[in-house]
Amino acid sequence: MKLRPQAIDGFLRKPPPAIHTALIYGPDAGLVTERARQLQKTWLSDPDDPFALSELRMETLQSEPERLAEEMQAMTLTGGDRVVNVRGPNERLVAAVKQILALTHPCARCIIEAGDLAANSKLRKLVEASEHGAAIPCYRDDDRDVQRLIQTHLRSHNLPVEQGVIEYLVENLGQDRAVTRNELDKLALYAGPDRSQPLTLAEVANAVGDSSEIGLDQLTRAMLDGNLADLNAALDRLLGEAVSPIAMIRAAARITHQLWGLRLKVEAGGPIDGVVDAHRPPIHFRAKPTFKRALRHWRSAAVANAIEILVELELACKTSGLDDQAMLRRRFWEIAQLPGQGAKAVN
Repeated sequence: MKLRPQAIDGFLRKPPPAIHTALIYGPDAGLVTERARQLQKTWLSDPDDPFALSELRMETLQSEPERLAEEMQAMTLTGGDRVVNVRGPNERLVAAVKQILALTHPCARCIIEAGDLAANSKLRKLVEASEHGAAIPCYRDDDRDVQRLIQTHLRSHNLPVEQGVIEYLVENLGQDRAVTRNELDKLALYAGPDRSQPLTLAEVANAVGDSSEIGLDQLTRAMLDGNLADLNAALDRLLGEAVSPIAMIRAAARITHQLWGLRLKVEAGGPIDGVVDAHRPPIHFRAKPTFKRALRHWRSAAVANAIEILVELELACKTSGLDDQAMLRRRFWEIAQLPGQGAKAVN
């Protein structure tokens, strides 16, 4: 079964009885986890039962693929519902999943949490075609989804906000559902339980900031400034923290697209300071100096070139099989040096 986005919530509340295996996949890792936990609660009569949930490691399944089918046919000691959970599968899991999808009445159900799977993924196509499986995509929330999530969360905590706050939160959250929820929880904690005055934009910026891409601001700032020493330091730190190359590329893409819009306004005659200060949603005050410096050095052709490099880089990281880290570093250096290949700086 291939689920359409509008059918997912209903499925998570009440899956069809014939479905015993769910493949939950997509680029939003937080949403993958959130939906997996929702389905666990639906499928388990007692989610707190330590014998009700079995975790299978990919290392085990790669060496013993038959273990998945064995776990699916094993009963709990207490006789209740069971869920077998698998995280981070790859295409080598196809044979094991094919075995369990052939089961008509297994003793357990299976939840497989995966990353972004292409439409031609063998694992995804296998589950989509099965009468006993459901493939649940988890794409990043669009602005309307993020806005609804923010408004619902603020209402649930009775948090009043001043004008511009919701737009700011939409701009700076939303790349990962779990991160968005955590940052909104942090904002509620900062405001306190009996807040009567509206939260100001400055308070929200201090409490949340660019939290959907924590630690990536140094990378993007160094890239726009052309500071190779800081760029190296940022790459070393992020790679050391196991931040994925794709996350870094997308952080850089968001910044360059924003710079592109600002650059066009400047080239249309707008003053740099005025263009940045008047931007809506408001640019975070800590990011304004970076954008103002960048607009004095980056021409639209250089920004367009940077965007093109980032698109090529993301595709290469997903498909080439080469050393992502070496390729990432080389292309980021290339982008950082683009402004110096053009005309003089402007005021």
